[in-house]
Amino acid sequence: IADIDLTKEKLYSISQETKDKLQNLNTDITISIYNFGDSMIDLANQYARLNEHIKVEKVEDLLSKTSWKNDYGVTDTSSFVVVSSSNREKLLQDYDLTTIDYSTYEQIDITEEKITNAILDITIVEKPKICLLTGHNVYSDVYFQYLQNAFTEEANEVEGLNLITAGKVPDDCKVLVITALKEDIKEIEKDRIIEYI
Repeated sequence: IADIDLTKEKLYSISQETKDKLQNLNTDITISIYNFGDSMIDLANQYARLNEHIKVEKVEDLLSKTSWKNDYGVTDTSSFVVVSSSNREKLLQDYDLTTIDYSTYEQIDITEEKITNAILDITIVEKPKICLLTGHNVYSDVYFQYLQNAFTEEANEVEGLNLITAGKVPDDCKVLVITALKEDIKEIEKDRIIEYI
């Protein structure tokens, strides 16, 4: 029997955004849980009720999962979730499932976001490409690492793009990101951007 979430903000329920993203999922997925409590099992079971292609497995020991130890460096004392399909998998360690709000220094649970993104990441056939214009940014390219990571976590392919050396915006670029510029772009770059648009 499914639990009923009576909290005003639906803290213990799958969000509508996740439901929308996974409603057309037609690839068999297994969410394997190791060394977590009942709340993680409950969340995973909500995914299973959401789509018949999602199964939940509680892993009791790693004897049959030695590849996880070898591939990811986890140990018997680790806590993690593995989201897998027939040919791909993604492992999320316990520390991947939280973040810090640096304005309040509160720890924020992002487990649902991470599991949903892991499902999308291993099932998407062709990841959309996002290009970040480089060469004229006010900030260094390293400054945008968090942005790149966020895009990647949302099952996108991200690459830097220098229009002078590349010659044009790639044909498969779905989004071109132009951040604050420290100087005007060159005329040839402008022409290539207009051509892309």
